[in-house]
Amino acid sequence: MEASCLVTPHLMIQRPGDPAAPFEIDGVLTLGGGEADGVKVPGLAEGALAAWPSAAGIVVEARVPGIVVSERPLAPGKRRLLRKGDLARVEGLTFWSVPPAVDGTKAGTNAGTRALAGAILAGAGAPSGPHLVVLEGPRAGDRLALHDGAVLGRGRGAELHLADPLASRHHARFTIRGGRASLEDLASKNGIAVNGRHARRSQVALRSGDALAVGESLLVYHDGCPAPPAPRELLLAPGPARDGPRQPGRNRRTAMATALASGMLIALAVLLALAAVG
Repeated sequence: MEASCLVTPHLMIQRPGDPAAPFEIDGVLTLGGGEADGVKVPGLAEGALAAWPSAAGIVVEARVPGIVVSERPLAPGKRRLLRKGDLARVEGLTFWSVPPAVDGTKAGTNAGTRALAGAILAGAGAPSGPHLVVLEGPRAGDRLALHDGAVLGRGRGAELHLADPLASRHHARFTIRGGRASLEDLASKNGIAVNGRHARRSQVALRSGDALAVGESLLVYHDGCPAPPAPRELLLAPGPARDGPRQPGRNRRTAMATALASGMLIALAVLLALAAVG
């Protein structure tokens, strides 16, 4: 079962010496040197790279050699989800994915930048429960919602269907207990690796951010917990630098000392006045 959270992200594209420009993607956008390409890249073959929106962001598919995503070559015919921080490069062109503009703002403006950053930090559009994000492979860009007993595999009977030729029909089973997830390899032919280590057939506890390698696919596990709120001191406007850090009770003690000193000065003035009159 796939979590349906389709949004319309932007693809930021920057040419050497030029500011980055946003391209809203509502279908398949191709980059290349052909007349039909949505983004013209001189010297590149027609339709060299394709990009389209998915539930988790923007998916890119290489159709020629020479395309690099996060410092790793993307072979022709392979797909990759562009996540926050991922940079893709081809023929001097750099591009990356950003969430859609929020509240009518436009990507690239100061207000839009703040809104987009807020959407990233808040995890806008992400499922509230445990799920997998397919980073690489035939289903790159999809989100797969997890539940207790869900089976991952390429068979039609697998709830988490993965159209990967190297995946077994019933590859792995997920267990959810008390908000914590674990997986078990169901005697798959090619196995499953968690953060590069083979899972064998025992239960393997998962933590948010763990990478699961299944056949040609790479999936990332997320527990779905909301992002923690910003510390209170970051939400309050800072005072003038000369004020320094505030200490509990300091202002009250200072006010009382000032009032006492003022009272003593007034009393002394009265006594001096009476002495002069006498």
